[in-house]
Amino acid sequence: MNWGYETITPLNIFLNKTFGFSLINFLKSIPRGKKFIDKYEMDLIHHVRRIGEYDGVIAGHIHHANIREYQGTTYMCAGDWTDTCSALVEKDGVFEIIKY
Repeated sequence: MNWGYETITPLNIFLNKTFGFSLINFLKSIPRGKKFIDKYEMDLIHHVRRIGEYDGVIAGHIHHANIREYQGTTYMCAGDWTDTCSALVEKDGVFEIIKY
């Protein structure tokens, strides 16, 4: 069991319903949160580059919609509909992030 997740998630739901404040988005926006997200993205990019068979990676774990390129490798995160109302979509081979 992840105590951080088990604590933050219900607190975030309460704050969001009561005050319209997203604790999760706040935590992702502070320097330590940004550093964590950047490390997660770069770890995935480096893993794909080590394998050498792929042009990129699509992830969804951190719910932070993003498309970034790093030395010819593409990282995409699918976002989420519950906290940021964002999604990764593809049309005619072109990926983009949409927000509702």
